[in-house]
Amino acid sequence: MIVLLCKFGIAQKHVGTWYDWNNIHPHEDYYVNHRWAKKWPIYKEYDQGGVVIKEYNFLNGAENGLCVLTI
Repeated sequence: MIVLLCKFGIAQKHVGTWYDWNNIHPHEDYYVNHRWAKKWPIYKEYDQGGVVIKEYNFLNGAENGLCVLTI
């Protein structure tokens, strides 16, 4: 019962976009909180080869902390 309350209390939706139509090469990957419609907790952006090029945290829908860039 407690697990269900926690799950629905902080419901989130996984959002992903891809470079190609058959969803092999990811472009973005993040979660959106249903209650406030804000990104959280981690946002990742990929290059066309599937390597993470940008990763940062969100808090209350805004970037929070350091942004990790890989080039």
